[in-house]
Amino acid sequence: VLSLESMAQAGAFLMLTEVDDPLSKNMFFSGVESAKFRKPIIPGDQMNIHVNLIKKKLTICKFQGKCMVNDNIVAEANFSANIVPRERG
Repeated sequence: VLSLESMAQAGAFLMLTEVDDPLSKNMFFSGVESAKFRKPIIPGDQMNIHVNLIKKKLTICKFQGKCMVNDNIVAEANFSANIVPRERG
């Protein structure tokens, strides 16, 4: 499950580098589709995270992510997130 969280954070970072004034925005993880956990990840493994933006429509972004260990896919998922304005406090 932490691999899924890692993919979501990588996707949020990817999107926030593309929007105007990223310090005024937040990304909220909103859904997971077709998550597959293929092999266990054990302590000491070096996990590479690959995330691609599939679609962006208004404030909704859809991503495809893969986690790889030694060039083998260990987890993959399609997930979505919303871009929302950050509240000023």
